[in-house]
Amino acid sequence: MTPGLAKETLSTGKRAETCPKPIRGPEVPKKDMFVFGNFLGAIASILDIVLSLYMWIIIIRAIISWVNPDPYNPIVRFLVSVTEPVLYQIRRRLPFAMGGIDFSPIIVILAIIFIKRFLVQSLAQMAMQMG
Repeated sequence: MTPGLAKETLSTGKRAETCPKPIRGPEVPKKDMFVFGNFLGAIASILDIVLSLYMWIIIIRAIISWVNPDPYNPIVRFLVSVTEPVLYQIRRRLPFAMGGIDFSPIIVILAIIFIKRFLVQSLAQMAMQMG
């Protein structure tokens, strides 16, 4: 018998088996968990929509780059201002340039798809399990 797991009771003189209690955080009532689950579900939905919109903005920017757009057009300026910070970071880190072909939109789209499949679905599943 392990020395730390047995106690002798005062009234009977017999040894009582005790197990160490597992360490847990504070008990959260079930009613609070479904609220947190709904919160996670809402975050997952909003993140999914934002990532989908950004992916479409990247696609439109790539298609517009095939023609010679007017740089003073407000739509073109919006697309460039929204996408260029992310695309520039990717271009800066790419070790190669293939004959003038810009692969940064493809890499960003693949990253968005990965985030949607991994992070958004994981948040949605956690929300379902809590709710």
